[in-house]
Amino acid sequence: MAGKVVILSLSDAPDKAFPPFMIAAGALASEMEVTIYFSMSGLNIIRKGGAEKISMPGAPMSLSDLVGMAKGTKYIACSTTCAMMKLEKTDFIDGVEIAGVPTFLNEAKDANIVLTF
Repeated sequence: MAGKVVILSLSDAPDKAFPPFMIAAGALASEMEVTIYFSMSGLNIIRKGGAEKISMPGAPMSLSDLVGMAKGTKYIACSTTCAMMKLEKTDFIDGVEIAGVPTFLNEAKDANIVLTF
């Protein structure tokens, strides 16, 4: 791999929801390892049917399409926020792991690039 990108996704607002997947797709195309850690309302993006509910006028593609382009990205849902929102693994799209802040910190400390949205 050419490096590692870790993205913290905290919001399902369209202007915050689209960029993590745009960057992930580009990083994957550059043969980088990508992890997105979701917390707070960012968890709504990876809930089953969640990406389909988020749209941005003028976007060249849907958020669902971007999620598809970012295939190969490691998705982690914050365990504390999941407990607060009463969400379980079955509430999320396939491939989402649930883990705590120490997991995010371990991912981030080894990353070349860490971004927050």
